[in-house]
Amino acid sequence: MSIATVSQGDTETRGVTVDEARFRLGNLGRTLFYDLVKQGKIRVVKLGNRTVIPVSEINRLLNGDDAA
Repeated sequence: MSIATVSQGDTETRGVTVDEARFRLGNLGRTLFYDLVKQGKIRVVKLGNRTVIPVSEINRLLNGDDAA
């Protein structure tokens, strides 16, 4: 499930759930994903109880830029 924001009448996905981010990053394991978060290699945003990963963060990682 994606978290979307509406901009000028268009729906643009800005952030995704942890499970969606793990899938987009090559089906990473949950433990590895959270280890990378703890190491500061993946930036997350907390919205109440939810953890949201910005799509720009996923794209940064997929492009090989590992500096957070």
